[in-house]
Amino acid sequence: MKIRLLFTFYALALSFNTYGSSLTDIYQLAVENDQTLKTVAANTQADQEISAIRRASLLPQISGRASYTLIDQDTDNRGQTFVGNTVIDNNRSTSTDTRAAEFSLSLEQALLDRSAWYDFKQGKTLASIATLEYAKAEQDLILRVAQTYFNVLSAIDQLKASNAEEKALKLQLRQTKQRYDVGLISINDVHDAKAAYDSAVANALNARGIVGVRFDALSVLTGQDHQTVAPLNRTFPVTQPEPATREEWVDFALNNNFELAISRRSIEAAELNTLARKSDHLPTITGSINYSDSNTDSDIDALSSDSNTDRASISVNLNWPIYTGGRTSALKRQAYQQEQASRDNAKLVERNVVQATRSLHLSVVTDVAQVKARKQAIISNQSALEATQAGYNAGTRDIVDVVNAQRNLYQAQRNYADALYSYILNTLELKASAGTLNPGDIAALEKWLDPENSVMRDNL
Repeated sequence: MKIRLLFTFYALALSFNTYGSSLTDIYQLAVENDQTLKTVAANTQADQEISAIRRASLLPQISGRASYTLIDQDTDNRGQTFVGNTVIDNNRSTSTDTRAAEFSLSLEQALLDRSAWYDFKQGKTLASIATLEYAKAEQDLILRVAQTYFNVLSAIDQLKASNAEEKALKLQLRQTKQRYDVGLISINDVHDAKAAYDSAVANALNARGIVGVRFDALSVLTGQDHQTVAPLNRTFPVTQPEPATREEWVDFALNNNFELAISRRSIEAAELNTLARKSDHLPTITGSINYSDSNTDSDIDALSSDSNTDRASISVNLNWPIYTGGRTSALKRQAYQQEQASRDNAKLVERNVVQATRSLHLSVVTDVAQVKARKQAIISNQSALEATQAGYNAGTRDIVDVVNAQRNLYQAQRNYADALYSYILNTLELKASAGTLNPGDIAALEKWLDPENSVMRDNL
């Protein structure tokens, strides 16, 4: 029993420590726990009700009313009557008890109300806009998940390069001191090596802090603690965007970009609002059916009475707002300006989408070239370091040259990692701008991660 409990505890601990190493798992957690997406989802659900709220004005309105009243009334009448020269007192007391019960039922139906009709159609359009906004939020979440995840990988790469640089410079400092001790170099070389090492230590500490911050960003996104991430496989392919031409991507964006679709639907909603406000000047016709039943019992002294009344009516009502203090005209002018603003905004959004799509396509093309160039730069700097180190051992180069060559190599490694992650993120942003980004892109990236070499936060 104890062995089983220990095994269960170990399995849970292992799963906790490795939790979130999968990019797909992190995305699913973000879908379930990201507060930004939850907020948009709640707002979308709320906006979906606009159509039902507006439709209510076109449907029958049924209302009922009931009342029960008790009245207890005592009346004292005092007076005098003259009969000839004789005064006769005429005092009388009256007691009245009344019980009244009444209920009524009414039905009212709009027969002609163009303003309410256009408001209803606008409500349907606003509901469709809410759906588009949620779809855009889903795309934004994919981008944020990828951005946050690869920011962690980038920080880890930076830390590994900083640690390697620190280790190399520490060894270099030790060798420099040994060479100084036997009189091969001057004390200045030792000072230079020590300064380079101290700088590397500071850089490594800063890089370690950034790793912690980036891991915490994952936790904020998913609501879970993450201790491991899977690095990108070295065989990850870097290819030109498909389709290759920039104009094809622009065409995709003009037809599928969610932000652009929202701005266009907003024009439709503004047009319907303008029609509704213009219709506020028109008469409305409603039909109504009313039924009421009342019963009254009264006891006046020794006398009693009982009455019952049933009443039914059917009516057609016309209401024409002749003058509303200028409110109707002001609302119409306001709606027209809002419509114009939505048209101008749609033009601006279209220009921004076209420009952003062009820029992102160019960035991806540039990233492809940069990744290849950065990879070659690592090879070149590695050769340069080896040559500089050989010259230093032969006495033709000094320690500053070696330190600079080492820094150039590690900087080349950092630049390569940055270019690679920039290529991935720019590709995703290009797809988002074209409206084609979907969870399948997360799954596609997952295939190029290397879970067998997952990096644990505590082991860095």
